[in-house]
Amino acid sequence: MTLTLVLSEPVERRLAERAAKDGKSVEALATELIERAVAPEREKTFAEIMAPFRQSFAESGTTEEELDALIEEAREEVWQEKHGAKP
Repeated sequence: MTLTLVLSEPVERRLAERAAKDGKSVEALATELIERAVAPEREKTFAEIMAPFRQSFAESGTTEEELDALIEEAREEVWQEKHGAKP
């Protein structure tokens, strides 16, 4: 398929700069970006899914012991709700 795209000057400039940085032609980079945008989503790895949580945890200053206690507390609340007991 052949397409003609009309881009604003700033977008055209950024596309050309990125293509040059990546060592690609503008056409090759545009094709790659379009293909990536419409490609079926692949399943994320566990590491990719957990990355935001790990970063947030590292930045929070929470210790592993504190996290364990929070998880245990949440687990206990769910168990109590499921079995009809009030916490």
